[in-house]
Amino acid sequence: MDIIHYLEPVGNKWEYYPNISEEDTLGNAVSFFKGNVNWFTDFDAEVVLIGAPESRNGLDNRSCSNAPDAIRRYLYGLRSFSKDLKLADAGNLRGKSVNDRYQALKEVTHLFLEKGCVVIIIGGTQDLTFPVFNALAAINNDVNIVVADAMVDLDVSNQDFSSRAWINKILENHKRLINDLSILGLQNYLVSTQQDSLLQTNRYDTVRLGEIRGQGISKTEIPLRDGHLLSIDMRVVKGQYQFSEKVTSPHGLEPHEACQLSRYAGLSDQLKVFGIFEVATGNNIETENEVLASQMVWHFLDGYINRFGDFPVRSLDEYKYFVVHLEEIGEGLRFYQNPANGRWWMEVPGQSDMKVVACDYEDYRKALRKELPEKWWRYFIKCGDSKIEAGN
Repeated sequence: MDIIHYLEPVGNKWEYYPNISEEDTLGNAVSFFKGNVNWFTDFDAEVVLIGAPESRNGLDNRSCSNAPDAIRRYLYGLRSFSKDLKLADAGNLRGKSVNDRYQALKEVTHLFLEKGCVVIIIGGTQDLTFPVFNALAAINNDVNIVVADAMVDLDVSNQDFSSRAWINKILENHKRLINDLSILGLQNYLVSTQQDSLLQTNRYDTVRLGEIRGQGISKTEIPLRDGHLLSIDMRVVKGQYQFSEKVTSPHGLEPHEACQLSRYAGLSDQLKVFGIFEVATGNNIETENEVLASQMVWHFLDGYINRFGDFPVRSLDEYKYFVVHLEEIGEGLRFYQNPANGRWWMEVPGQSDMKVVACDYEDYRKALRKELPEKWWRYFIKCGDSKIEAGN
C-alpha cells in the first residue's frame, strides 16, 4: 500500500508515572505502526493518532515541530481506560517539502476517515489544519469547523498563508462547504477590526474568553457538539509564547479548562478530527506544555469512550419535543431534548430545508420570552428570507 511511504514509525517508549504499572498504561493498549503493510490490512482501530512534525510555515513557533514525539512521551504513560478502546498510532508524517507533508497529511487523514476512524493530529503548526480540512471536505458535503485560539488566524487581504493566516485559505477554496465556523477563546484586544467585521459579516460564531470566564467552559460544548473538526492552537492557554518565542501571554484558558474543552470534543458524536497544534517544546517551562497537551489528548479519549450516541446518531423521535410559537417567523420554533442527559437541539433554517443544531436550555427559555435565539438568527441571515418563506 502506497500510504506507508507517507508514514514513519515511532518508538514506543514513554515516561512512567508513580504507581501506574506498564500493563495499566495507555501505551500498552496501543497498536503501533511499525512499517509493515499488513498493519493496514488488519486495521480495526476506532481512533488513530498521527504525528505531524511540521513548522516551516510557522511564523513564530518553530520548535513545535518536535511536539508529536514530546506529547507521546507523556501521553502513553497515563493510565488506560476501563472501557475497551481500540487505539492506533500511525507514526509521524514524512515530507521533504512543506507541500509534501501537507499532501501526506491530507491522504493519510482521508484514508482513516474512510475507514470510519476518529483521527487525532498532534502537530506542528496550525496551518496543518488546511490539509486536514481538505481530507474531511472530501467526505462531508458541509463541514462545521471549530477553532480554539486567542487570535483569528486570518489575513483579510488574502495575501498570506502561514500558521497565522490559514483560515482565509479555507474560505477562499471551500467557503461553500463550510456550514459553520466557530472560534473559541478569542481575546478581543488581539482581533483587528477588519477581522471582527469579516466574522460578523459571514455570521460565524465566536465564544470570547470573557464569555467563558463569565458563563463557564460549558459554553463551548454547544459548538463542539455540532463540530466535525476541532483545531486547537495551544496558545489559547495562558502562559504560552503568544506573540513571539520570547513573550508569553498572561491571559487565556486555564489548563483544566483546556482539558474540559478537549473532553467536550471527545463527547461530540459528530466530531471526526481533533488536532492540537503550536505546542512549544524545548526547555523546562515548555515541558509543561507537552505534559498538558498529553493530558488534553487523554481527556479527548475519555470523552470519546463516553459518547452518548445522541442526535444525529439517535433519532429525534426518542427525544422530548417542544414547539414555541413566534409571530416573527410565522410558525413554531421546534426544540428537542434528550431526557437522559438534558441536552437540547433546535430547528434552524438550512440551505434547502430546516436543519437541527445543538443549543442549550437558555435558547428554549429565550423563545418562551418571545425572543429568537442568536444561533437561529445566524442561520436565518445566512440562508436569507426567501428560503425561509419557501420552507413555509
